Amino acid sequence: MGSYLAYLFKSTNAHGVHSPFIYGLLTECIYLRKTMVLPLKTMFKKQKYHLLIQRLFAYFSISNGKIIGNPIYISKEIVLDTSPHPEKYFLLYVSANIPSTDVLTVLKQYAHPKTIVLIEHIHQPDKRKIWETLKQNKDLTVTVDLHKLGLIFFRTEQKKQNFIIRF
Repeated sequence: MGSYLAYLFKSTNAHGVHSPFIYGLLTECIYLRKTMVLPLKTMFKKQKYHLLIQRLFAYFSISNGKIIGNPIYISKEIVLDTSPHPEKYFLLYVSANIPSTDVLTVLKQYAHPKTIVLIEHIHQPDKRKIWETLKQNKDLTVTVDLHKLGLIFFRTEQKKQNFIIRF
């Protein structure tokens, strides 16, 4: 509960963001109220996370991705093609049960400007430290903390920024 209250206190919404990329992501994807139907099964208790993942697929036109570990919230049926393609966005879904020491190794294998990394439970005690380490990594240019999920982007055209977004 304490970590959630700290998150609420530090987080901002689209109006507090000065990055055009993140502002667009928030207003056209994350905060979008439109419901989409995609062939994607998630197991989030709250539907807003299920819808968020669907909206990410639609917003970035993701057609390929890979799941690392045994995800808690998403079924493995999302994987359409597991090889990154330089012209298309690639989703790397890192489950909460992958050892923290392996996360950096996995990210280095898939680092690409069109790779989107989604990490489960970034505020769990064992994941909090790795999330803080990832935020400091110079190769990960944009991080977005949505409390239950973290998003990482390898955008070479943007300066390094860490966002805590109210979701």
